[in-house]
Formats: sequence, structure tokens, C-alpha cells
Amino acid sequence: MTITARPTKDFMAYATYSEGYRVGGINPNAGLLPTIPAKYNSDRVKNYEMGVKFHALDNRLYVEATVFNIDWKGIQARLFGPAPSYYSYVSNAGSANISGVELAATAQLARFASFSTSATLQDARLTAFLPDTFAVGGGYASGSVLPGSSRWSVANNLKFEFADAALKPSFEVAHRYLSSAPVALATPPRAAISTSSICAPG
Repeated sequence: MTITARPTKDFMAYATYSEGYRVGGINPNAGLLPTIPAKYNSDRVKNYEMGVKFHALDNRLYVEATVFNIDWKGIQARLFGPAPSYYSYVSNAGSANISGVELAATAQLARFASFSTSATLQDARLTAFLPDTFAVGGGYASGSVLPGSSRWSVANNLKFEFADAALKPSFEVAHRYLSSAPVALATPPRAAISTSSICAPG
């Protein structure tokens, strides 16, 4: 469900609520151990989002800004039975929350040059204990950072296009930055990643 408002032709504000899920399933190893459930249910997410989009400076600047909050319930966790078989199965357990802010803008600096940038600041953590057979303490505590969730993500692009010149040359300077993030729950975060590149596609 989305509600929008357009006070002017160049400005729009919106609020969105949406839900999503992954289908459940049957555990093939059910019956081999009494502790393995016969099936697991869907895990679900609820997404709350508000933002604005607008043009300015005679359409030379375009901006999008968004705040979001995602609740994830009944996470489908893969577990393992005791030794020596270690039969695997899936169970619904734990929950998480992902919230943050996103900003994106594109500016037409000149007829042949444009600059675009985007940045995301987010906090993604478990909000309830998530079991794991092989983890210390049998799982991961509330507050653990979700794997791969960098707190900061930034992208910048400077593009030049000479449509009136012979062969219509163009080239682009790009920069990407990801702050440190764990590769798995309860592991030290990997180092921040920053890359820059120059390409001439035309």
C-alpha cells in the first residue's frame, strides 16, 4: 500500500507499507530424529518506508531521500542434529530489524557533464536469539549484526558525454565505498572496501 502527495509538479512525498515472505517447506530428514520438525513455516518481512522525490534548479538537480524500517520474523534457520549423523533441518526461530536512510541525487553540471551520488546508512541486527547448532552458546544473541550488512554504502559517478563531437566519445569516473561488515554472524567484520575506476565506453 502506498500513499502519495504532490504539492507541486516537481515534488512528491510518499509512504509505503508492504509485506513479503519466503514459502515454508518440508524437512526431508523428519522422522530420523524425534527433535526434527516435519515442516517449517514461511518467514515474513514487514516494510515501512517514507520518502520524497523532487526536481530543482530548472530540472538540473534530481533528489530522492528515503527512510525505511524492515521487521523480519520467524527466520528460516538451518540447524543440525547431534553427532554422528548431524542430520540437517530447517526451523523458524529468531527475528531481525533493518532500518536506515537512503539518499540519491543526480546533478547536470553542464550539457556534457553529470554527477550522481547515492549513500545508505543502515543498522541491521537480530532482535531475538537465533539458534545455531555449531555456534558458541548454541546460537547468536539479540543485537548481533547481520552478515554482509555494511553500515555505510556510498557510490559516486562523474560522467562526460560529448554527443556533438566526432565518434561521440564519453567516459566515466566511478567510486564505491562499503564500510566493514561481518561475513557471518558473530565473526569479526571484514575490512571496509573502497574502489575507484575510470572507463571510456564511447
